[in-house]
Amino acid sequence: MSPKKQITDEIKEIAEAEIKEKQKPVDYDTIEYPIEIIIQKYHDGKDKDENELFIPDYQREMRWNEEMQSKLIESVILGLPIPYIFVADVTDESRLEIIDGTQRIRTLDNFINNQYFCLFC
Repeated sequence: MSPKKQITDEIKEIAEAEIKEKQKPVDYDTIEYPIEIIIQKYHDGKDKDENELFIPDYQREMRWNEEMQSKLIESVILGLPIPYIFVADVTDESRLEIIDGTQRIRTLDNFINNQYFCLFC
């Protein structure tokens, strides 16, 4: 068993200096879009991988079960707030990569396009 290394004030100062040195400013905007626009940007061109709002390959597949999807749809219908969707402008083609929110976008897309949902079954 190796002995625990003590974190000294000197080690803390070195770590803080390294963090400050490697920090980068992050430029961002907060934009509110109606759900219909978000889904249109995701859905249009999706089959040809030309959609303006796309899910990158490193994102996991759809994991939400029907109950979880229904809860999101219910929240939207009731006008409850849902978490932000984070995207990054990562291409020269004016496309936006979805960083956080893929499950929500897929659920909304399925609902709006009448896929995988049965409202009154």
